[in-house]
Amino acid sequence: MYGPELSILLEPERAQLLIGLDILTAFERWGRMREDHGLSIEAARDVWIDVIGRLLFTAGPLNRLRLWSLVESGCENMS
Repeated sequence: MYGPELSILLEPERAQLLIGLDILTAFERWGRMREDHGLSIEAARDVWIDVIGRLLFTAGPLNRLRLWSLVESGCENMS
């Protein structure tokens, strides 16, 4: 499903991201969202979609560079 996003990553980054996604989407996490946090099926699904999208966005090398440049420009503006 996320082949294009994963294909731009180097193998070590891809492996690390897949481990994180595995942990995030484990069945126990679904139970926690539904039972502990009282989310509906739709709300829990939306949380997963949002978080997975954010992880994939920040994982890409170009996106990390963009994020870093935003952080740097923010730091310059603070001085």
